[in-house]
Amino acid sequence: AETVVRYFTQSNGFFYRPGAKVYFLVMYFLFWLNQSLYHMVSLGLHGLVAVLVFFLAKKLLKHSYLALSAGILFLLLNGNAEAVYWVSATGILFSAVFSLLGLLSYITFEEKKEHRYIALSVFFILLSTFFHEVGIVTPFLILLFRSVFASYESLYRLWTDKISRFLILPVPVYLFLRFISQSHWLSGDYNYNLLRLPFNVLGNSFGYLMLTVLGPISEPLYQIIRTGFKSHIILASIMMSIISVITVWIVRKYYHGIQKEDRRTILFGLLFFAVSLLPFLGLGNMSSRYSYLSTIGVVFVLIVIAKYL
Repeated sequence: AETVVRYFTQSNGFFYRPGAKVYFLVMYFLFWLNQSLYHMVSLGLHGLVAVLVFFLAKKLLKHSYLALSAGILFLLLNGNAEAVYWVSATGILFSAVFSLLGLLSYITFEEKKEHRYIALSVFFILLSTFFHEVGIVTPFLILLFRSVFASYESLYRLWTDKISRFLILPVPVYLFLRFISQSHWLSGDYNYNLLRLPFNVLGNSFGYLMLTVLGPISEPLYQIIRTGFKSHIILASIMMSIISVITVWIVRKYYHGIQKEDRRTILFGLLFFAVSLLPFLGLGNMSSRYSYLSTIGVVFVLIVIAKYL
């Protein structure tokens, strides 16, 4: 018990991941270094995330076959390989499970108007932060759902009402716990270069999108493009402008041919992808495990596109 408490109160300059530490403590006690059991847990968590993606897709797409396709697509996309097979990334899998449970709990609250589901959502949000830093985006994913799918006249009111403030509550609690435990913050490879921040954000967004859709085979190509643009900032600016213009043209051309609910799902998927990656887009490098949660947003977009094709 004392060891577990210490995980929550003392980080000693390392990352604040007490949930992941407790998991490995229990696994080591029960199975020692039997790697097969650790991999079975990771595969089981990946399968559970796929099931939760199915339930979330069913809420958004209102169609069981499309929802099933979303769950299977997420399960099979090999851009998630590092998060599933590397034992040190198990915390990301746990965090994704609790993030989705938090979002689904809130959606259930919207449907049944029972406040216990809000409390359950906050509980899952806090749990997600205990396993990996990516969990801090969970309340913002829920607020994103409220913004896109709830019928509110004022976005400001939506993001500042009592429910929103309650959903955000785990964030300052998590940051306070990190502070008192003296955890690792921003330094070294885990820091942001303000001068290169816009280029890192756009470059990493493009890289993670390639990784999600094409898998690890895209990484060498992305590194070539990134290295080239890093040496030619003006060329990178021109290319970003061209891509922006093409994107706007495509949106304007096909926007009105898509049903309203599907437009909302596409918007939610794209913003889900961006919000899930917020802690990592400003970094000077890219790691495929960071894209695990954001893959869900891309899956929603791909399923809607496949529906129209």
